[in-house]
Amino acid sequence: MGMQLGANEQKAALERILASNELSASPRMAQLLRYLAEETIAGRGSRLKETVIGIDVFARQPSYDPKTDPVVRVEVRRLRSKLLEYYDGSGKADPVRVALPKGSYQASFTQVAAVPATPARWRPMMGAAILTVTGLGIWLLTPAQTPLGVPRLITANQDFSRTPVFSPDGETLIFSRDGSDEWSHIYKQPLASRVATAITSGEVRDYEPAWSSQGAIAFLREKPGGRYSLMWMENLDSSARQLSEVAVRSSLSFVADGGAIVAADRYSESSPTSLVRISVADGKKIAITQPPKDFQGDQQAHVQPGGKWIAFVRAKEASVQDLWRVPVDGNESAAKAVTKEKRLIAGFDWTADGRQLVVATSRNNEARSLWRVDPEHGLQERIAVAGIGAQAPAISRKGQHLAFVTRLSDTNLWRAELGADAKLRPITNSIQPDSGPQISPDGKWVAFRSIRSGFDEVWISSADGSSSRQLTSMNGPTTGSARWSPDGTKLVFDSRPEGNGDIFTVALSGGTPVQVTREKSNDVLPSWSRDGRWIYFTSDRSGTWELYKMASTGGVAQQLTSTGASAGFESMDGKYLYYVKRSGEGGIFRMSLPEGKQEHMAPLRTNLWGQWALGAKGLYYAVFGAVGERAIRRLDLTTGKTRDVVALSRMPVQFDSGMSIAADESWICWSQLDAAGSDIFVIDSFR
Repeated sequence: MGMQLGANEQKAALERILASNELSASPRMAQLLRYLAEETIAGRGSRLKETVIGIDVFARQPSYDPKTDPVVRVEVRRLRSKLLEYYDGSGKADPVRVALPKGSYQASFTQVAAVPATPARWRPMMGAAILTVTGLGIWLLTPAQTPLGVPRLITANQDFSRTPVFSPDGETLIFSRDGSDEWSHIYKQPLASRVATAITSGEVRDYEPAWSSQGAIAFLREKPGGRYSLMWMENLDSSARQLSEVAVRSSLSFVADGGAIVAADRYSESSPTSLVRISVADGKKIAITQPPKDFQGDQQAHVQPGGKWIAFVRAKEASVQDLWRVPVDGNESAAKAVTKEKRLIAGFDWTADGRQLVVATSRNNEARSLWRVDPEHGLQERIAVAGIGAQAPAISRKGQHLAFVTRLSDTNLWRAELGADAKLRPITNSIQPDSGPQISPDGKWVAFRSIRSGFDEVWISSADGSSSRQLTSMNGPTTGSARWSPDGTKLVFDSRPEGNGDIFTVALSGGTPVQVTREKSNDVLPSWSRDGRWIYFTSDRSGTWELYKMASTGGVAQQLTSTGASAGFESMDGKYLYYVKRSGEGGIFRMSLPEGKQEHMAPLRTNLWGQWALGAKGLYYAVFGAVGERAIRRLDLTTGKTRDVVALSRMPVQFDSGMSIAADESWICWSQLDAAGSDIFVIDSFR
């Protein structure tokens, strides 16, 4: 039974939590916990009401309505989960438990009794394997494992450090890093040092390093046009030479004898990615996998220690992925699914003994974290000490180290009045990613995608960013791309509750969304016709991404394009359908309705495919290249002339819907990356 504590002991317990990896990486939650705990310790807990917390912690106006702006309830719910994560991780041995009991905002402090030492006569029994039944299945627990160490930061102040890989002896990491310039290089860093040394240099972009057990290193070097050279170095001190070329950027892995590298490649623009084996001796390729034609493909290969299996990711589309394995010899008929979560996989690796995998993914309605996976049974156990949001795990073959990456990606919505002086100001300022803004027809509201509740959901706020509230509760699957109906009473959006993209509508007042499409294909990026009778959307049901339309109440869909298209918007007069193409010439196109000849309207970088908006008189799109070529540009649809209307100082959000123009074209909003970075952490005593 717990015992109550004095004020000094309570304050000490609070400071321990705030200094932990779990809370120090979440400033907003740390601020909330400190406020709630200190008010409770000071005897002012009775004043902790939702409106008071909203004003004191989240800078809401005194007139704000918690019913339409649930920020306090959402953040307290997330904080409760974070406290559980702390006590399941680095705070496991903490003698004090701090909690936020449901039904109250006051903190509780309870001292817990220490776990008694195991009697000597019981210790031999604990050395035996223990058979345990859990909700996930039957696990055979190994004898007396050494507790995992607390994650320690390896690459402080390293800008963007990513994709760590261990040396054969397990005591050095190599990784790719973007510096303050626009180039990316491969770096090495001993675990015992805080100094990273570049092993590649120059005006190049090098990614995805791999290290063989024989000491050779491979990586990908970006080429003009978006392809990649597969580079190979005999050792850290040798020069790099090109072995081959591949079409996609994905992780590399050496086979056991170091004589070949497994990579991802694409044989044509329309084919899915597949795994190939590339000879170190002559660069020749041998196909390993053949994913279904309607899949995005196979990527992220990792050869099992011992060399029997290759684990890889098979993606239906970018957010719908599972882990698979295939024999090293490439027997496609023997390929097997390892997971069935249908969620984004942000990296994985084999354990040193080759018996398990550690995977960065999410399950059910939980946020992404690291999980142990049994490749035979798919059983999973969360590695709580790594926290939430970990990605790109790497495991040393010797030395018992687990490395992973944590990434800050603070994206917010911005707006600018379109006049002589286009002043910029933020609409949102959350530390969680916000993107995909869409202005309501009357200009009073903005719908957007946010993960501030812990998952991708559709939110709305006033045009100035106030009175934000969560509109959907899909609780896990990637959800977004919200678009307003012409009368402003509904929104259409995409989500993936069954693993593939489908279209839904939801009333502005909230409630249960209505599912519009039910195909096994991916149906995404919806929009309304100007009369509200039709919903346009992008689908891969034909084998390539094309535009379709169907009645807003549901029914049979009609295919509109056949040469590749996505993200369609109908013009204000209903005469044209504007859309983007991400291959070939690329850019923004339009076709006359009902069906007509396509016309190229404006260039658009592939990674910024969602950063454009259609007005009645102008087409707006982002350009972001060298300094001086960073702006929102307007194409006059009558004269064909272009001019820059907003100067951009920060990168617009990539690979997501991102821009909207008010109906009268008086103001525009977009999503941009305000702060970003990534670092590498290492956990010791891992096996």
